[in-house]
Amino acid sequence: MSEEYIIQCWSCLASFDAFTAGWCAHIPPSKICPYCLRCSCKAPEDYKEEVWKNAPKELIEERKSVSKGKEPLGELLLKSGKITPEILQAALKRQEAEGEKLGEILVKMNVIKREELDLYLISQKKVATISLKDKNVDIELVKKIGFNYCLKNKCLPIGVEEFQGEKILALVMVNPFDSFTISSVSSITSFKVIPYQAEPEEFENVIKELQRKFFRAEPSKKEGKEFPLIEGLIRSGIRRGAEEIYIEPHDYEFRIFFRIEGLLFKSVPISREDHPNLINSIMELSNLDKNLKNIPQKGKIILAEFRENYEIHVQSTPSRFENIISIKIIDKNSFGKNLEEIGLNELDMKDLTDTIEKREGISIVSAPLFNNSASTIYSIMNYYRRKGWKVTSVEPFIHIGIQGLNQFEMDERFPPSYVIKKAIDTQPDILFVFSLQDENSINILFRYSINFPIILELNSRNSAQAIHILRDIIGINPRLISERLKLVLNQRMIRRLCDNCKEPAMTPFEIDYKIEDLDTYEFKFYKEKGCEECNRTGFKGRFPIYELLKITPPIKELILKGANERTIRETAKKLGFITLGQNCVYKIVQGLTSTTEYLKGNFD
Repeated sequence: MSEEYIIQCWSCLASFDAFTAGWCAHIPPSKICPYCLRCSCKAPEDYKEEVWKNAPKELIEERKSVSKGKEPLGELLLKSGKITPEILQAALKRQEAEGEKLGEILVKMNVIKREELDLYLISQKKVATISLKDKNVDIELVKKIGFNYCLKNKCLPIGVEEFQGEKILALVMVNPFDSFTISSVSSITSFKVIPYQAEPEEFENVIKELQRKFFRAEPSKKEGKEFPLIEGLIRSGIRRGAEEIYIEPHDYEFRIFFRIEGLLFKSVPISREDHPNLINSIMELSNLDKNLKNIPQKGKIILAEFRENYEIHVQSTPSRFENIISIKIIDKNSFGKNLEEIGLNELDMKDLTDTIEKREGISIVSAPLFNNSASTIYSIMNYYRRKGWKVTSVEPFIHIGIQGLNQFEMDERFPPSYVIKKAIDTQPDILFVFSLQDENSINILFRYSINFPIILELNSRNSAQAIHILRDIIGINPRLISERLKLVLNQRMIRRLCDNCKEPAMTPFEIDYKIEDLDTYEFKFYKEKGCEECNRTGFKGRFPIYELLKITPPIKELILKGANERTIRETAKKLGFITLGQNCVYKIVQGLTSTTEYLKGNFD
């Protein structure tokens, strides 16, 4: 096998090794980015063509073996000998007349039994719903699978039956499309697993009853233990100002990366021989289940030394060797500071708050990955919390727990729409939804935005691209976007020149044509140099720049016509829209940053 095949994620723009990344469950499948956990199945066709045109032969063969096409129900039943072509033709004619599903008609015709239909529907990824009220949970199987596992992954076994010479385990699940859990339960029990859909509330009632009668909560596994290596890594990351630490397992070592000021720095690797249980120790410390090798998990590390000033979140993602670990470090002192202090100009601040305070519609806060849009959203959340609004959020993980907010955390075992509906049930004055690209869930948000304002986070390089992603990639109806979308705030984090070592520079030719209308004689230009204080980079810290695109009638018309992002952007500029690139130039002429950041930002 090739050593690696590096590709860039179409969504978050991060680079990763396709060989070590996991496959998604779509047909045909694509690789899941280990940073944003999104596959590329909805990426533009030219992106997918480029990825697979250059892919190593081994990866293409692996993709073919993972792909398993699903046949129509009628063809499946014909191939299995359950029905004849004549019976299928009669059922199809009856379906055309009555409008019912083919499977239901075949059951009414007494051609197949209800239980058999369920099994064939499962093979098509169509899942039957079952009530737990009249079903007995198999306690011995729960013990074999593990009660805590069932509790965490929202599944319960209700019995084993034999079908066509094979033993089948019926598994009731809140999310029956969770292929990781299905595969794991099958591996634990050695049975083929058939999932059934359960209502979440009904499942919770049954699991509580089981816990009361048969099971006790497991004690903490880390009491009295010390983790000096892990604590040392976190301490080193905090000292260096890292936002995230990545630990990637390989054959003979663990590779360590620090993300500092948006850039990735490779550290000295850790030998597997010296620390064979590093990944398991991190998972234990963050209360993750180390026995689940093929399931993404998330948790928190709580250590007295860091507790007051930092939130430390851990995410475990399956890979070819062992789970990849991401440790996200959130500085409580700078994350989500006062809205008035984040750097919005007076006009943008007024447009943002005036739009929200109309108490309806969708507003988007967007940025490329690793550009801190979550911090800006927390600033807006805190602003309206202090104003006495009832604030509710839906987050991939609770970045920082805030008293007075209703904060919901996404769970991979539940569909996103389920969590969003639970959040809407709190009847908020304003709803904030983070990191969402699910078409069904976003459609729900657009429909409910007539009742209260909703702030939605998206990953995009600029404001116009956010509209393109909503309409052309996620698939939201253009008319719905034009009616309910009110504004898009896009941001980019820019590195600040080190005040200790920055040095004067001539007017940079790279932006000369962009500053011809400015009185440049009033400003001094600077460039980076590097010193001990800034780790020889010439920069120290980052600050945000913004662009705010209001969805005015001309922009609405372009959305309805299907105009591309460049057309939307150029039209907005003629109407007075100030771009990220222009705002970056303003920061350069103020001596806050250099043309290095302008060029790195690839502003248009």
